[in-house]
Order: sequence, then structure tokens, then C-alpha cells
Amino acid sequence: MDQSRIYWPPSAIASRYATTVPDSAVHAFLDHGAADRVVLPDATCEALGKAIIDGWTCAIVTNGRIGMQEEKIRKTDWTASSTAG
Repeated sequence: MDQSRIYWPPSAIASRYATTVPDSAVHAFLDHGAADRVVLPDATCEALGKAIIDGWTCAIVTNGRIGMQEEKIRKTDWTASSTAG
């Protein structure tokens, strides 16, 4: 695969705002920026709790940067299995 054609958001954002925003700020935003706006609706939380009581194993599949996804999970009072053991 042609490595020059791979789109990597942190690099693209850092390049775009290089004169106004430090790379560290871009990475911090991508790792933590949206987590403060995450809300798990009560009905969803209750449904997941009921599923667990009924014997289901619940899992979260993420598609973003690890830092941000883990922060979102913690904010909703769930636990990343790798940190719980």
C-alpha cells in the first residue's frame, strides 16, 4: 500500500493548523476532546443493566482513538476490561 495515501487525522489536522495550534493540542483534543460531551441516556443504561441481569455479556466496540474511547467509557461508568483485569 502506498503509505503517502494513508489518511491519518492527527497528522492532517496538525498540518492544517500548524501555525496556530501545537501538535500536542491536536493530539490532546483527539484523545480527550469529545468525552466531556458523552451522555449515556438513562433508558439505555437501564436496558444494558437488564440485559446483564438476564445473562447477556455486554461489550463495547469502538472506532476512534483509544484515549478518547476509554475516557467516554469511564464517563458512562462502564469499565474497559483491560483495566479491570
